[in-house]
Amino acid sequence: MDKPYELPGSRCQDAVLPTLRELTWDQAVGRACCSCGKQLTLGAVSRGIIRGHHGVHVTDAEVWSCPSGVSG
Repeated sequence: MDKPYELPGSRCQDAVLPTLRELTWDQAVGRACCSCGKQLTLGAVSRGIIRGHHGVHVTDAEVWSCPSGVSG
């Protein structure tokens, strides 16, 4: 278990969302699962938007998880 929000045997879409600072670039741009980091293809599940800012610059990221029935 690499991160505190990952639970063995749980689905990625049920995991607690990480903070914006914990996301890799691929996760922040929607190319990788926000929970396990695996590359996403068809059927990804939208997890919403993680809000962030750097001074006056908005750094929000729309994040996605592995498809239903798949876990990282």
